Amino acid sequence: QIAPEQQIEPTVPQKGTIVPEKGTPPPEIPPSIPNVPEPTPPSGRPRTLLDLNREAKGMRAVSPENRAAIMDVARPINEDELLYQVKSFGEHAKNLLQPDSLIKQSLRNTPGLKQVVGLINPAQMERDNPVAMTGVRKQIFEEIETGRARLATLNWWHDADGVFDFKQVKGKWRATNIELTPSADPSKPYHATIHDLVEHPENYNFTSEQERALQIAQDMQRQILRDAQKVGVDAVELFNDYWRRIVTKTPNVKLDSKTRSRIGQRKGYTRQRVFDFVDEGAKAGYEYETHPLTALQNRLETGIRTISDQSARQEIARLPGVEKPLERLQSRYPQTVEGIKQARQARDAAKTAYLRDGAVENETVLRQAEADYIIAMREVYQKKLEAGQPNIGELRLPNGRIAPAELVDEVRKWVDLPELQTSVGVVTNTIQQLTRLLRTTLTNLDLAAGFIQGQVLFYRNQIAWWRGQTNAINALIDDPTAYVAKNFDVMDEGMRMGAISVPTEFLFTRQGLASIPTRIPVAGRLMKAFNRAFEWFILTGQTELYKAARSRIIRKYDAGQETTNALVSLGSAIRKELGTESYAILGVRPTQHTVEQLSFFAARFFRALAGFQAQVFTGGEAGHEARRAWGQMLAGGLALTIAASYALNKEPPNLTDPFKPGWLSFKIGKTYFNAFGPYYPYLRTQARIAVLVSQGKHERAANEINKFLKSKAGLPFRAINMAAQFGVKGYYTTFEGKTLPATPLGMGEAFIGEMAVPISIQEAMKSIPEGRPESAIGEIFGLVGREKYPYFPEEMLAPYFDIPSSAIEMAAAKQDGTVQFSRTEYRQRNPEIDAMLFLKGYVTTIQTKPAGDIVLDIVNKEGYDVNQLRAVRAWLKDQEKRQELGIPDTSRTLTDNLIQSLLATTSSGKQPMDTISDSESAATPSISQDSLKLFDEFKRQIKEKNRQ
Repeated sequence: QIAPEQQIEPTVPQKGTIVPEKGTPPPEIPPSIPNVPEPTPPSGRPRTLLDLNREAKGMRAVSPENRAAIMDVARPINEDELLYQVKSFGEHAKNLLQPDSLIKQSLRNTPGLKQVVGLINPAQMERDNPVAMTGVRKQIFEEIETGRARLATLNWWHDADGVFDFKQVKGKWRATNIELTPSADPSKPYHATIHDLVEHPENYNFTSEQERALQIAQDMQRQILRDAQKVGVDAVELFNDYWRRIVTKTPNVKLDSKTRSRIGQRKGYTRQRVFDFVDEGAKAGYEYETHPLTALQNRLETGIRTISDQSARQEIARLPGVEKPLERLQSRYPQTVEGIKQARQARDAAKTAYLRDGAVENETVLRQAEADYIIAMREVYQKKLEAGQPNIGELRLPNGRIAPAELVDEVRKWVDLPELQTSVGVVTNTIQQLTRLLRTTLTNLDLAAGFIQGQVLFYRNQIAWWRGQTNAINALIDDPTAYVAKNFDVMDEGMRMGAISVPTEFLFTRQGLASIPTRIPVAGRLMKAFNRAFEWFILTGQTELYKAARSRIIRKYDAGQETTNALVSLGSAIRKELGTESYAILGVRPTQHTVEQLSFFAARFFRALAGFQAQVFTGGEAGHEARRAWGQMLAGGLALTIAASYALNKEPPNLTDPFKPGWLSFKIGKTYFNAFGPYYPYLRTQARIAVLVSQGKHERAANEINKFLKSKAGLPFRAINMAAQFGVKGYYTTFEGKTLPATPLGMGEAFIGEMAVPISIQEAMKSIPEGRPESAIGEIFGLVGREKYPYFPEEMLAPYFDIPSSAIEMAAAKQDGTVQFSRTEYRQRNPEIDAMLFLKGYVTTIQTKPAGDIVLDIVNKEGYDVNQLRAVRAWLKDQEKRQELGIPDTSRTLTDNLIQSLLATTSSGKQPMDTISDSESAATPSISQDSLKLFDEFKRQIKEKNRQ
C-alpha cells in the first residue's frame, strides 16, 4: 500500500548531496531487502577488489519492472488527477469479444463454415488459436488505447490552452498568458514554448492552474513510461521535468557518428538525450515541434505501441514449444551443464584447500581444477551457441527464442511486430496508405456526413444529430475540446465498450502518403478542417447515442460483467449506425484488410452498413438497438418521401416499380432525391431482386447483385477498369454514362475527375451546366441526387430485353398462349429506349425520327465521339466495302441520315437532323392497330403479374 502523496514527507538535500542535473536519470533506489549477513570469504580475510568484482558479476541489474516499482515509491503520481493510464493488455479484448457460445463453437468445428464465417469475423473463428488471439488482443489494445489517449490529451488541452493561451508566434507555439521573472530571456528561440516552460520554470511565475496543467501532462508521460517498464521495456525515467521532443529539422552540418547513433537508433523515450535543454539543440541547428498537444499525443501513442509490442512478445514467449537458448542448453546437453557444475565445485573446493594450506600439492590441485573449469566453460559456450541455432523445421522468434517453423509462420501471419515485418507487409501498408489518400480526398470538402454516415441517426435521435452537426461546424475551426472535457468520462467508457470508433478510413494521417494533401498551402488547412468536421460529427453522434442508451442498460442489469457485456453489445450496434466498424474487434488481418481496401471503395463503411442490416436479426442489446433504429429509419424515410412528393410535385411517389428512376424518391427541379441515404442502393437492389425472382428471372436477379457490387468497387479496380477500357475499346464510359476518348485530355479528365477531385466538386461541375444546381447543393450536405435517366441506362432497357427476340422464343410464347409482339414495335413506341439502345451499341439502326433527334441531341450535349459508336463504325465499314466493290450508295434510310448528321456534327459543329424529311419519316413502317392492342394487352398482363 503506497501512501498518498500528501502523506509522504519531503526530503531536503543534505549538505554535500549531489543534485542530479537536468536530463539525467535519477539515482536508482534499490528495493528494501531482508537483512542478510554479508558473504564471508573462505579465508576469513576482508574481501578484495577481485572478490567484489566476482560478486558483482553474479548480481543481476535492476530490471525495468523494479525501476517502475522504485519510481512509484520515489515519485508517486496522483491518480486522482491522472487523466490517462493504459489498461492491461488483454482487458479490452476480453470485454469486446464477448463470451464464447455454443453456436460459435459449432461453427469453428465445422470445416468450410469456419473458413466462410472467418472471412467476416476472424476473431470468433480463431478463439482456439493462441497465436491468433495474441494478434487480436494486440490490435484491439492499440485501437482502443490510442482512442482513449487522444480523448485524454484533448481534455488536457482544453484546460491547458485556457490557462496558457497558446498561440503561434514567430512560427512557434508559445504561451501568451504567462508572467515572466527577471531571469527570462524573450529573445531565446524557444522562449515561452512548452519546452521552455518545463525545462526552465525559474523563468516564469506560474499560477496554481498553470502548475496543475503542466503537472497533469507530465504525469501522463511518466505513467506511460512506467507502464512500459512494467511489461519489460528497458527505459529509464528522467529525474527532472520531461516533455516529449520531436525533431522537425536537423542541421545542415554533418554530425559525428556517436551523436547520430544516439539520435536515430531507438525510440526517443528509450535513449539518453543528446542535449539536456532544447536551447542547446537549437544552437546546434535542430528545430523541434512546439505544439503541446501534438507532442503529448505523439508520446502517448508511441508508448502504447511499445507496450503492445512488448506484451505480445511476452505472450509469444509463453507459448508451448517456444524455448530460450538457455532452456535448450539444459534440455539438450544436460551432461555439459552437469559438467560445468562439477568443475565449479571442484575448483571452489581446491581454492578453499589452498587458501587454508598453501602447500605445493594443494596449488597443483587448484591449477588443475581451474584448467578443468576453463575447459568446461569453453564447452558450455560452444554448446550454448549450438542450442541457440534453429534446427531444420525451426525458426527464430523475437528476443532470440526458438520455435517450430509452423508456429513462427503463425506468429508472422497474425501478430504485427516490427522485427517480423516482411517486404509483403511494407507493400500492403503502402497500398493501404494510397487507397486511403484517394478515398479521403474524394470525400473531402463537404459536410455530407450528416446524411450519409448519420442518415440513421437523423431518424433515431434528432437531438444527437443536431449536436453532431453543431460540433462538425465547430470542428471546421478546431477540435471541439470543450465537448470532450464535458463528456470525457462517458466518451472514455464508450471507447472501451466499442461504441465510439474513429472513422480512420476517411481521415488523413499525420505522416505518410495519406498526409500529402494536408501539406498543400492553404488548401491543406481547408481539407484538414473538413476532415475534422467529418470525424467529429460521427464521434459526437456515437457519444450521444451511447449516453442516451447506457442509463437504461445500467438500470436493467446487475453491476459487473453482465452490464459490461450488455454495453459492449449495444456498442456494436451504435458504431455501425454511424457507419463505422472495427477491424481490430473483428480480428481482420493486415493482408485481408488490404484485399478489402482494394475490393471496395470504403470497406469498413460497407461492412458497417451490411452488418447493421444483418444485426436486425440478432439478439441482445445489439439486435434491440438495430431493430429500433432500422424501423425508425424506414418509417421516417417513407413518411418524408410521401410528404415531399405531394408538397413539391402534387403527386404520390413511385413506391411500386424499383426499375424506374423515381422509385422511393421525390423530385426537386430535375433531380430525384431519396430519404434513405447510403441504404437506398441496398433497398433498391433488394426490391429489384424480389421482383425478378418472383417473375422467375434469376439470371437478371443475379445481374442486379453484380451491378450493386460494381458500384461499391474499390479505387484500384476502377483504375484497372479505366485502363482496360482505354486500351481495348479506345474510350472510357464514366459511371454516369459519359464517353471519354483515349486521348491525353480524355484520360486526364477520367483520372482526375473520378479519382482525384472531391465528389462534391465533381457533382457541381456536372450538374450546374445541366441546369440542376439542386444536385450540387444536395451533394455538399450528403443528399445524393439522381438524374431523370438513371446511372445505369440498362435499367430503362430492361423491358426491351424481356421481349422474345428469336423464333424459338416466339414459338414458345405462342405455345404458352402469351401475347405475340416484337421488339421493333416496342422501339417504335418508345423513341427514348430506341435512342439509348443505339447509343449503347445494342442496335445499329433507329426506328423513328424522334429517336434520331434524341440521339443527335445527346451527342451534341455530351460531346460523344461518334466514331466510337458501334453503328457508326459498322456504317463506315459498309461504306468502304461498297467503294471497293464499286456499288453506289443510294440508300437514304433514317439510320443513314442520322449517321451522316452525326459525322457532320463532329466535323463542323452541332447540326440538327434536318436531312431527314417528313416524307421519309412517314415512310417508316406504321404500327398496325392490332399490334398496338396486342402490345397494350402485354403491358396490362405484366402489370397484373407484378401486382400479384
